[in-house]
Amino acid sequence: MKDKVVILDSGTPDAATASSSKKLWNPYIGSSTPIKMYVSSVARKDVTIWRATFFIMYGTGFFFLKNYLKKKDMEIQKALEIERLRFQLITAEKDFLRSQINPHLLFNTLNFIKNATRHNPENARKAITGLSDLMEYALEDSKNDVVPLAKELEQVENMIQLNQLRFEQQLNMSYVKEISDGQAEMIPIVLLTLVENIFKHGIFNDPDYPAIIEVRSSEEEIYFATSNLTKYSGEKRGSCTGLCNISARLAQAYPGRYNFEYGMNGAYFDVELKISFLF
Repeated sequence: MKDKVVILDSGTPDAATASSSKKLWNPYIGSSTPIKMYVSSVARKDVTIWRATFFIMYGTGFFFLKNYLKKKDMEIQKALEIERLRFQLITAEKDFLRSQINPHLLFNTLNFIKNATRHNPENARKAITGLSDLMEYALEDSKNDVVPLAKELEQVENMIQLNQLRFEQQLNMSYVKEISDGQAEMIPIVLLTLVENIFKHGIFNDPDYPAIIEVRSSEEEIYFATSNLTKYSGEKRGSCTGLCNISARLAQAYPGRYNFEYGMNGAYFDVELKISFLF
């Protein structure tokens, strides 16, 4: 059977017949007005299926894209939260380590000031001034991640002076300082704690065996070393909590750029620290 074609002029549209036609034809026949064209039911059905397929594919793609973006956003938020918690943990750990170190800067001097107030008010006044500067540095300046080396050494010398007052200038010790750049920066309290450790555990009454404090700096590194007779043998010295705390702080601040060694060397307890400025 041949496909049926319906031609309509402008005056006699046969809509019922046109709706069943299967082809389109567009001639001009016997009239100045072009005939109207009608799409067959089969063609309309094909268009409807194509549109439905397009919207299904579009909707499915949009659904998966939305879920993917939501998942990525959750992963980013989770990563940011982990990083925030990690930063808080590191900050808390640093504060914890400093909180264990700082009390030593206070308690070892208070008894001396108490006694000096009765017997030597001038020394007591000097000690109070020195201790005030020391505690301001320990509690305030140490909140900074780094401080100038010169500022740390200023308080090291303050610590030495406080203990010289305490022992009425009878300490047998040698302090050597060679600094090429006092503005070189390092984490605070480290050198101060190492010096405080000498006064806590060292012996200073033998002029043949003075305690030694040595600090040098160059453009490449900071070098710090101490050596002193100690009250305890290696087995009785304890867990060296302060030194372990320093090791932890150095590992955080200078990974791969420092060397920190300490231990008994005969009757002496030796400490050696090197911090490299080279990356």
